[in-house]
Amino acid sequence: MEIRQIRNFVKIVDLGSLSRAAAAIHIAQSALSAQMASLEQELGCQLLSRSSRGVTPTEEGMQFYRCARGVLQQLASMQYIGAGKGATIVGKVTLGLPVSAAQMMAVPVVKALKQQYPDIVLCVIEYPSSYLTELLLNRRLDLSMLFVESPPRGIHAQPMVREDLYAIGLPRKATSTAVTLSDLHQVPLVLPARMNNVRSILNDACVKEGVELNVVTESSNPLTMVRLVRSGEYVTILPLSALPVGETTDDLNPVLIEPLLSRSLALCAAVEAPQEPALLAVQQVVQDTIDELLAEGRWPGAQRHPARTSDQDATGTASSLSMQT
Repeated sequence: MEIRQIRNFVKIVDLGSLSRAAAAIHIAQSALSAQMASLEQELGCQLLSRSSRGVTPTEEGMQFYRCARGVLQQLASMQYIGAGKGATIVGKVTLGLPVSAAQMMAVPVVKALKQQYPDIVLCVIEYPSSYLTELLLNRRLDLSMLFVESPPRGIHAQPMVREDLYAIGLPRKATSTAVTLSDLHQVPLVLPARMNNVRSILNDACVKEGVELNVVTESSNPLTMVRLVRSGEYVTILPLSALPVGETTDDLNPVLIEPLLSRSLALCAAVEAPQEPALLAVQQVVQDTIDELLAEGRWPGAQRHPARTSDQDATGTASSLSMQT
């Protein structure tokens, strides 16, 4: 088995096509196909399923893909060996952030990392939490913040933040300091699509309370939801971190929902991820930055996750993913 076979296999899966992969790595498609046939023969199983739509990994192929991504990441990190001097930590780390969390975290994390570890290259990827989970499992991310209560198999999660949900856009004269789901049952709502964690929390709460919400529009982008609210026709339910940063939001009249509804945000890594110095450094910077944002009140509507508070009360310091894996 050759490194080029591993690298080329990953490229095929990433692009979903032999022809596109061959063009990207500048070899003939027939030669690439022969490489994959040789790899499959050596492993004794089929890695790729070919159809008129392109190629997709088989179950064995996906297992090999995840291992291959890890191997390539380790090879990439080896390039930095000897690059630093003394205690300098060097490397490249890919961090996944859900869009709303990125509004709160991206800038302070990047600034803190550059100040403390200027030789670490940080790549920030922003996607919905559900997609980031897949990228993390496939080893396309080193670390990710995810909205999870129970992490899927293969992912270790360190709870960090709890965010409360607010009704956004209700008329001020019709609200007090809080509203219930029953108060909202006839209000025209624009909500996240059903795969979104906020929507799942709302659905579960509605079932428990016996309430049916009036959902007239769905959107995958919280900023679009806010624009629809500002059009004067809709109300939405979101955490405050989803509201536009740097803009006045007084017109949106955020009101807490009671009983309190909240979501959990955790710092996650693949269980089998190698604990390299650069990754551990980024992990600590992320944890410290979140603690600072919460302590200084710069993350509205959020508080330290109870599990993290318990960890710090018990040990006097934040527990790291590396100690838990």
